[in-house]
Amino acid sequence: DVWERQKLPAPFAGDVALGVDVARDGVSAALSIAGRDADGKVQTKLLTLQPGTFWLEQALADAVADHGPLAVGYDAGNPANAAVAGPIARACGTTPIMPLQGAAWAGACEAYRNGFIEGEYRHHGQLDLDSALNGAQKKKRGQGWLWDHESALADITPICSSTAAVRAIETAKPLPKPEMSEYGETGMVVL
Repeated sequence: DVWERQKLPAPFAGDVALGVDVARDGVSAALSIAGRDADGKVQTKLLTLQPGTFWLEQALADAVADHGPLAVGYDAGNPANAAVAGPIARACGTTPIMPLQGAAWAGACEAYRNGFIEGEYRHHGQLDLDSALNGAQKKKRGQGWLWDHESALADITPICSSTAAVRAIETAKPLPKPEMSEYGETGMVVL
C-alpha cells in the first residue's frame, strides 16, 4: 500500500545519480536513475533490466553521457557487482563512483525503505521495479539489514540499483554552478 501511494512519475528537476546492480552469477543486471522532482521529492526510475552483464558497460556509458550524473552508486559487498567494477569504472570516466559496502549499504537500504514510508521518495510504477520489491527479502547484517539476492523470490536487481541511485543522489556533492559575468557569459572569473 505504501509503495502504491508513492507511485507518482514526474520529470527530474535538476541533478541526477545512477545506480547499478548485478544478480548473483551475473544472470541479469539493472541500471536505475534518481533525482529530485519539482516538489523536491526524490524520484527513482528503472532505466533498463537485461540478461547478462556484457551490455552493462555501454549502457552505463550512454546513461552517463545522456544524464551527466553526480555519481554512480552500487553495492560493493555484492560479489557480482565487484566482478563488473572495471567496466563500471571505464563507463563512468570522470563521474564519481560510490561503492557502498557494509554499514553504508545497510544504511542505504534502510533509508530507501524509510523514504518511501515517510513519503519523501517516489517511483515511476514500472512492472520490473514493482516485481523486484514484491519478491525482495531482507537479511540481517549487524545492526541493520540488506536486500538479499539469495532468498529473493524475484530478480531484485531493479530494487538494488534503485536503492544505490537514491543513496547516490542523497549523498553526492552537487556540481558547482558556473559563475555568470555581468554580461551573462559563463566560465569567466568575476573579480
